[in-house]
Amino acid sequence: MKRFFNIFFHFFQMRLLFGFLLCSAFFSALKAQEFGFVGGKEQTAHDFQTFESLMTALKQADQVKKLDLYYKLDYSQLPQAIAELQELRILYLGHNNLEHLPPTFRKLQKLEELDLGQNPALSIQEIWPELRELKNLRRLFIHRIQIEQLPQDFGQLQQLEWLSLEGNHRLSVESLSALDQCKQLKTLNLAWCNLQSLPSNLANFQQLEELYLNENQLHSIPEGLLALKQLKVLDLSDNELPLEDIETIKTALPQTKIYF
Repeated sequence: MKRFFNIFFHFFQMRLLFGFLLCSAFFSALKAQEFGFVGGKEQTAHDFQTFESLMTALKQADQVKKLDLYYKLDYSQLPQAIAELQELRILYLGHNNLEHLPPTFRKLQKLEELDLGQNPALSIQEIWPELRELKNLRRLFIHRIQIEQLPQDFGQLQQLEWLSLEGNHRLSVESLSALDQCKQLKTLNLAWCNLQSLPSNLANFQQLEELYLNENQLHSIPEGLLALKQLKVLDLSDNELPLEDIETIKTALPQTKIYF
């Protein structure tokens, strides 16, 4: 009897542990989706040492590949000396009060991931001359800054795979057409952008695998959406799509994980 009790107790413990791990994984994934981070600061493909001070980084410039300055800047423009970080691959500048990027910023030619989100005074028109020179950029987070029009030559970022434009409430739908020149773009976050439609050339975005359109004002199926057969994730939650449109999307994209 005692042996049976021990076996049962051990089995019960294992079930509890499995349940805990499953719940932990679920809530981690939920957090990633909620904030538009299937990658980004929450997850990165690299395991570089993280520097969290600009002054420290500049003293060891040739060793710095990842610099995290979230909430850490108290000035409106980075110093020109940022160009000394020639080995930099990942740079997080979100949640600051940046207004400009120095002209030397374009010298960060090895930069692959850049987060400029949550800098409300930052304008895409002001920073684009520097951004378009970053030819190796793969992941760009420019959510909740000042964007009304995407530059027509946005396609110069030929290596771009991930783009977050979340929370840019004045974003022009027509200007999104420029993204069809980003042939490597796989993830596009357009949540909280007050969108009532999508660009007319959406069907050309055949490389897209993840599309986040949650918290917008879509009343009908956007033109071209049903042509994106390669989508793995489509978030349409918190829009105003009628039930019949929801069923149409489910039928047209049976292999896609869809959130309504």
